[in-house]
Amino acid sequence: MDVNEDTVYSLAAAYGVTIDPEFMYIEGQADRVRSFLFAHGPEHLIRY
Repeated sequence: MDVNEDTVYSLAAAYGVTIDPEFMYIEGQADRVRSFLFAHGPEHLIRY
């Protein structure tokens, strides 16, 4: 991740999902994971 990890984990929690820090695995209901990724994936999770 290119940003403060605490920020990403806080955002994930706000969407009701969790992120496994070792494997970067996102867990939660499919609609919540999708909402989180659409809203914050490009700015926080995508690596170039």
